[in-house]
This record gives sequence, C-alpha cells and structure tokens, in this order.
Amino acid sequence: MISEKPVNNMPLGNLSGISYCHHQWLGISDKDDKYIYQLVEKSSYYEARKISLPPIPKLNDLGSSFTAEQPEVFEGQGNLDFEAIVCDKEGSLYLVSESTNQILKVSNGFSQANWLILPNNLIYEAKKANLLRHFNAKFEGLAVDGEITKLWLVAERDSRGIILLEKVNDQWVCEDCVLLSEHLMRSSPKLLGSKRLPLDFSDAFYYQGKLFTLERLQHQICRRNSHNAQLEKCWQFEDSVLSDEKFRYGAYSFGQAEALWLNDDEVWIGIDNNNMYRNDGEYRPIIYRFKAPNSGWLD
Repeated sequence: MISEKPVNNMPLGNLSGISYCHHQWLGISDKDDKYIYQLVEKSSYYEARKISLPPIPKLNDLGSSFTAEQPEVFEGQGNLDFEAIVCDKEGSLYLVSESTNQILKVSNGFSQANWLILPNNLIYEAKKANLLRHFNAKFEGLAVDGEITKLWLVAERDSRGIILLEKVNDQWVCEDCVLLSEHLMRSSPKLLGSKRLPLDFSDAFYYQGKLFTLERLQHQICRRNSHNAQLEKCWQFEDSVLSDEKFRYGAYSFGQAEALWLNDDEVWIGIDNNNMYRNDGEYRPIIYRFKAPNSGWLD
C-alpha cells in the first residue's frame, strides 16, 4: 500500500466509482443522482467538489425500443443507483445505473446527458443466464475499450457475470454476449468471520487488452481474457486492508471495495463504507492506492 486517504465532502457518502479522466479524478455516489464529484488529492485526503449533472432524460420518454426496467431503490438511495464511472478519450463519461440496468452518457463538458441505446435482447439474455434476477444485485461495474467499440458490464452476484457488448454499424449488439455466469459460494476472509457468501464482482477495468475485475468478497483484483472472461491471474489486497484492526468495520462480513482504476505502475481501490464507522472512528469513504505487481499486470 502506498496510501489510504479518506474523501471529504461527499455528503451522502457511498463512494461507488472512480475514474481518472483527462488529468482529474472523478467519483460517483450510489446515493446521489444530481452530481458527480471531482476528487482533488491533498496530502492526507481527497476533497470532493460537486459537478452538477445536466438534466437526465426520463426513461419512459425513450420509446418502445428502450429496454430499461423500472428503478428499484432502497429508501434514501439515489433513484438511479450509479455504480460505476468510466470516460473515453474525448472526455465523455459513462455511468452505470444499477436500478435500471442502463448506461448514462454525459458529454460536451458535462452539459449533455443521454441514455445509451442498448440491445433489445440484453436483459433477456442476461436473465436467461441467471443474471440480474435479484434486487440490488444487478450491473455493478463497467469497462470500455479505448475506441468505445466494446463495453463490458459486470453483474454483481447471485449469479455474478460478465457481459460483452460490441458496436456494429454504430449500434450496440448483444450476440452471444454473456461471457460468464456463475453462482459460487466461498468463505469470507478469516478476519471477517469466514462466513459462506456468494462470490461477487464490484467493478471492472479494461487495460492493455485485458479485463480486470474487482472481486469484493475475496479482496482481490483478477485479470481475465477480455474475449471470453477466462480467469488468468489474481492479486489479493486482503492483508493490506484487514491485517490492521483499525481498517475493519466492526463485524461486517462482506468486503466493501467498490471502485477500481489502474495504470502501469499503480492501482486505486475505492471503499464504499455504506455509512458505517471504521474501528478507528473513520466514517468517510476511503481510496486506497497500491503499487502494481513487481512483474507488472500482464506477466
């Protein structure tokens, strides 16, 4: 670990996604539909500065070809439940809405918002593969390639899965798009009680032709084949964030890593504390920064 820094001034907390976009850190909260946040790094913390989202089109105004489901939300949670944020080389942002299983594109310097028109068969194919069948266990992460011709959606749990959409003739296509669907139980780390819980995904990141998944229960980052989601290698961060009792959240059994971003040299992992206090009294979301493996991410 290089550093662990709390995030100041996210009034609703729940850091659910981070991305480094055009020389600035950006973050989102799954409890906030009105803002994204510029995360300005200081010596011992990140300062969250609000950036207002433009008006967001209503889902029911987009016609019969639009495949959104009715939003499902917790009391006090943002209606759209944004869970991931990525950007393209032109500066447009892409936000995943877990409650609707849709992707919001924010462009033109944060001044315009539109829902991507996803394939009509996406939800059908996902549910046929036993994905997206449980409340609050739907699309949790998003990764895109550099040209925005491919995007990967990760379904959180019960079952967890990976879906690949490709752009053909300027339209997103779901053809044999479910790369992975699995419902597996594993024990949480010993320091979190060794409880049997479902494996999950909480974010994804595309880097150098590979797909990296954030696997929350097992406190690890895994590299996968981006074409078929086959597992290639994993790196654990359990010892770094759990070995010191002060970094733990009482008797909480689940992991809380929600956000992932990496480059050649380092990786950043965002913690959604879900309004819980850490054992040392810290109540703000946390961003951990780690060195990359000595042999690199592709070895």
